[in-house]
Amino acid sequence: MTKAKIRNIGKKDTVTRFKDEMSALKKEIKRLKESEDFLMHQITILRDIFDTVRDGIVYTTLNGKVISVNQALLEIVEVPKEKIVNRSVLTIAAELLHPKDAGNILPLLRGVITGKDMKPFRVTYKDKILDVSAYKSPETRMITGIIRDITESTRANDALLKSESRLRRAELSSKSGNWELHLESGKMIGSQGAAKLYGVKAESLDYKVVRDIPLPEYRNMMDAALDDLINGNKPYNIEFKIRKVDTGEIIDIHSVAEYDREHKILYSSIQDITDRKKIEEQLLTKNRDFSKLFMISLRLLESIDKKELLCNIADSAASLAGADASAIYLVKGDELMLAATAPSLPDDFPDEFRKAKLTHHPHIQAVIKTRTTSVITDLSKVTLTEQERMISTTRNLVSLVYIPLFVQNKVEGVLILGTIGRKYDFEKHEIDLFNTYSNITSMVLENSYLFDNLKVNIEKAEESNRLKTAFLHNISHEIRTPLNAIIGFSTLLGQPDLMAEKSHEYISIIHQSNNQLLSIIDDILNISHIEARQVLTSESPADLHVILHNLHGQYLPQAVNKGLDFHIDDQLPGPDFIVLTDESKLISILSNLLNNAFKFTNEGSVDIGCSIMNEQVEFYVEDTGIGIPVKEQTRIFERFYQVDKAVSRLYGGMGLGLSISAAYLEMLGGKFTLHSTPGKGSRFSFTLPCKMAKPVVHITSEKQASNPDIKAWEKTILVAEDEDSNFAFIQAVLTSVGYKILRAFNGLEALHMCYDYPDIDLILMDIRMPVKDGYASTVEIKKIRPQLPIIAQTAYGYPGDIHTAREKGCSDYLTKPFSKNQLIELVKKHINRAGIY
Repeated sequence: MTKAKIRNIGKKDTVTRFKDEMSALKKEIKRLKESEDFLMHQITILRDIFDTVRDGIVYTTLNGKVISVNQALLEIVEVPKEKIVNRSVLTIAAELLHPKDAGNILPLLRGVITGKDMKPFRVTYKDKILDVSAYKSPETRMITGIIRDITESTRANDALLKSESRLRRAELSSKSGNWELHLESGKMIGSQGAAKLYGVKAESLDYKVVRDIPLPEYRNMMDAALDDLINGNKPYNIEFKIRKVDTGEIIDIHSVAEYDREHKILYSSIQDITDRKKIEEQLLTKNRDFSKLFMISLRLLESIDKKELLCNIADSAASLAGADASAIYLVKGDELMLAATAPSLPDDFPDEFRKAKLTHHPHIQAVIKTRTTSVITDLSKVTLTEQERMISTTRNLVSLVYIPLFVQNKVEGVLILGTIGRKYDFEKHEIDLFNTYSNITSMVLENSYLFDNLKVNIEKAEESNRLKTAFLHNISHEIRTPLNAIIGFSTLLGQPDLMAEKSHEYISIIHQSNNQLLSIIDDILNISHIEARQVLTSESPADLHVILHNLHGQYLPQAVNKGLDFHIDDQLPGPDFIVLTDESKLISILSNLLNNAFKFTNEGSVDIGCSIMNEQVEFYVEDTGIGIPVKEQTRIFERFYQVDKAVSRLYGGMGLGLSISAAYLEMLGGKFTLHSTPGKGSRFSFTLPCKMAKPVVHITSEKQASNPDIKAWEKTILVAEDEDSNFAFIQAVLTSVGYKILRAFNGLEALHMCYDYPDIDLILMDIRMPVKDGYASTVEIKKIRPQLPIIAQTAYGYPGDIHTAREKGCSDYLTKPFSKNQLIELVKKHINRAGIY
């Protein structure tokens, strides 16, 4: 071959080889491309996993510099990516962790960086619980860290553990338990509560042992119930008693069971119901007892007679829980009186059973004092008095209950329940039953007493009604008699040919009738005030010599007219004997006694006296009159008592004087003593406390000493009175003795006149007036004329008015109607007194 040909052949081979190489290269590039695409796909998948996985992932260099983190880690640590990437994991941990946690964790991270193995650990971060692990990969020359948020799972697990603990505690506290029995294997699994109820250990729960724990008498019933559950699909819900293995204690059990047919497993829950069964039994007993008590109550309420009722109470009490015998003792002062027993006492029993001194029975005495039920379980264990021992021995009593009986909240007696020949422990519900029975018996006893009192009160009411009816008839007679004289003789005074002598006689009769009528009205008002408790007492110095001699002088003309001797027995020491008392009430008491003495004495004498006895002042009024029968002496001080008696019709009067006097005397601290013999006379006496007072010193001016009575024409009196007739009477009386009179029609006008007339020497102030009343005007006037005497006058006449008048500043008080002499004397008294200053 030529060289040219050889050169061409070599060139051709080179091109072919090149082409082959290129083809092979293309195939390799294609393979590499496919591998790259697969790798990129795998990287994409890994990136998706890296970014979507819930665990936080961090890649660092071998020296701990963060290369990459996924989104989950950023969400867990709640820090932006730029604050983590390209930073040291040690620096980041120091910034983010609590110093205490950082001190524990940083050494671990340093260990991983230096090539040490690190066990996973937990850390608390921002109220999260994080599980952290890390490992170093020599192949990738990176450290991979994984952070997992286990907050929810950890808390759920803790809650589950707590729930299981609570369930165990609840099971134990409720005395309940659960177990399951695998019928094919015979294996039994039970809770701690079930094991405790059976008295065995939970780990050694064995059906062969458990099967024999219930008492034998319940075995057939339990087997039948179990057979009905397994074969008949009937509910398993039974109660039975078991004997605990460890203590031998017998308790009541309630069991409920279900059967799993597919797996042949029996599930059961059990509960200790011993306490519930006891309560149910107690409730049944209480219901039975209270049902009996209700029937007893109905029977007792049918009784009205006290003796019959007490016997029924004793009989019923003996049938109550635990009692064999009963007795009721009533308290009469310091003595005990047997009222009823069950069973009845034989006639030959000692008298100590029927009547005894309270002090001989201290156990009864204690119940009365404390007002509470007392229980003695064993009489042989307590100290007894001789009397108590005699009773307990005679009746063979062993246990006793003492129950107080009340009437109107006062211990009326004691009900005693006892056992004969046997000891008995009375339970609390039985004591409660006895207390309830005590309340019921107290109520029916009170009803019985009220019924007895009602009969007495009806009789008293009928008597009172009769007396008041007679009083109304009598008062009509008493009032009409003087009114008839007043009207009749007033008409006769108008006759033109009436002689002067007859005119004076008629006027005298009218005057006497008027006084009689006023006396009747005063008695009626006084008794009404006493009944309404409106009477007040006011102590002031009173000269008893003066009171006695004034009364003697006042009644002496009446004694002369009746031909009676009237003596005064003044045994008080000294010329002045002044005591603190209510002078008006004392005079009223003595006046009423003198009125009666002169009324019922037609011959002989009337005496009034006073003396000192045992540091008290004793008064008496004695007469030789008709006297008072013994059976009526205790009632003559009652209101209206004599009004329908023959003696009242003969002598007149309303029978109020002595009742008024008795009420006044009680207010003053005294009480009447009466000695009387029919046909021979009566002696009424009473004593009062001797409260000595200083003598009243009268200040007398030189002018008054030379002329005791201030000249009337020199004095001006303001009369505040809106009624023309009243003013006309006052004006006529006062001008007749020389006083100058001014008039105000209301309280406001009286106040203005005190400014306009500074020479006013005294005011007669009516209390009830228009515009401004008398009390309000008095208060204002006293501010500008404090020394000006003001005499209140009113037609009310209530006891409290005098006190009110003095409080408002009045110097004295006139009750309408008043006489000419009363008006003149009172005005003269205060005009003269005012002239002293």
